[in-house]
Amino acid sequence: MLFSLVMATYGRSSEVARFLESLRGQEISERYFEVIIVDQNDQIDLSEIVSKYSSFFRIKHIKSSRKGLSYNRNIGLLAAAGEYVCFPDDDCTYYPDTLSKVLECFKRTGAFAIFGAIRDRQDGRNIIKEWPKYDCRLTRSNFFMLYSSITVFCKRSELDFDEKLGVGEYFGSCEDTDYVYSMILNHGNCFYCGDLEVWHPPQSIQVMGEAKNYSYGLGFGAFCAKYSGDIFIMKLFLMSLAYHALLALLALAKMDGETALLRKGSFISRVRGFLEYKKS
Repeated sequence: MLFSLVMATYGRSSEVARFLESLRGQEISERYFEVIIVDQNDQIDLSEIVSKYSSFFRIKHIKSSRKGLSYNRNIGLLAAAGEYVCFPDDDCTYYPDTLSKVLECFKRTGAFAIFGAIRDRQDGRNIIKEWPKYDCRLTRSNFFMLYSSITVFCKRSELDFDEKLGVGEYFGSCEDTDYVYSMILNHGNCFYCGDLEVWHPPQSIQVMGEAKNYSYGLGFGAFCAKYSGDIFIMKLFLMSLAYHALLALLALAKMDGETALLRKGSFISRVRGFLEYKKS
């Protein structure tokens, strides 16, 4: 088994089916991967979808009574049998060459982990970040602009997710940031491959909404507090505060009160997450 695809899901069904359908078109054989669905749903029944796609490739369907992205990804990691693990969101899809590109990148670089981009191939548009087209090594100074949890493909190891961080927890994000940074610190040899692509719905601060945006900021601040002795992370933290403060002021100058409030929330939640994680 080459790949274990660990998907923690809650509140979605058609999106899960769409992801599984995208796996049917992979250039590599279905015998080379398994899907581990850690199902947190208490009202949605995924059994029919799982049954349908189990006839095409191996699916481990694990029911979990506890909500939380990090906790449930860790459940999936314990069940993983593949040489490599990855963490698709329950609303993303893979392109037909996604997994074959991953294998190509591993063979070319000999890396511990490979990272890719989120793009819409219909119009060539970058999604979420401005993903470069070139290949490069991930370092402590550049990793933040070159990763997303759904583009992480790494060798199965002892690494797991910090269950204080992530969706479903008070510090509601950056479990993936922590996972990737731990990977760089402990294993190194991580590469970004510019032509490795997946798809995810576009996101923005306005789409996220006030509560989700604030929860994300708490998680970002907590992550930075966890590595508060690290000069690279402290630089990232201060740059983030300056960025949101500046955008809040620009929004006020344009009389855009809604955006100004969201940026203010981003600033305050980061500071609060940093201080509260330090106390915990």
